[in-house]
Amino acid sequence: MVFTRASDERIGKMFTMCGLVFMAVIIIYIVSTSVSFNKFIKTAVKTKGIISDIVSYNSHDEDNSKRYDVSVRFTTENQEHITAHLDYSEYSSSMYVGKIIEIYYDPLNPSKIKREVLHEKMPSLLMFIGFGLVLLIVGIVFNYKAYVQNKIKKEQLIS
Repeated sequence: MVFTRASDERIGKMFTMCGLVFMAVIIIYIVSTSVSFNKFIKTAVKTKGIISDIVSYNSHDEDNSKRYDVSVRFTTENQEHITAHLDYSEYSSSMYVGKIIEIYYDPLNPSKIKREVLHEKMPSLLMFIGFGLVLLIVGIVFNYKAYVQNKIKKEQLIS
C-alpha cells in the first residue's frame, strides 16, 4: 500500500495523539491511585486480615460487569474484632475465603480498609503503556517520513 505525504501526516498525527492519550490516561491512573493510597496509609495501621466472604454481583453501570464484595475480618490494635469490606477495585482473582491478606485500616474508623493493589496491577498497566508507546513510535515514524518527503519536494522545487 502506497501512502501519500498528506496521508502520512494524518496517520502520523493520529497515531501520535492516540499513543500520547493512551499513555497519559494510564500514567494519570497510576499517579492518582498511588497518591490516594499513600495519603490513606499515612495515618492507617497495617495488619493482617482473613477473607471471610466473597460475593459476586453484576454492577448496574453501562457495562454490567461482574464485581466482587470481599469481606475481611481482622483485629485492631485495641483488640476490637472488625469485619469490613474492600473496595471492589481491590479484588484480585487470587483471593479466596480463608486467605490471609495484608490490609491497612483507619484507626478512627476501622471499617475503612484498603490494601495495596497497584503492584499487582502494574504488569498490565505497563503493558498498556507499552501499547501507547508503540502507537507513539508508529506516529513519529509516519511524521518523520512526511517531513522527509516535504523536504525533498521543497528541494526539487528550488532547483
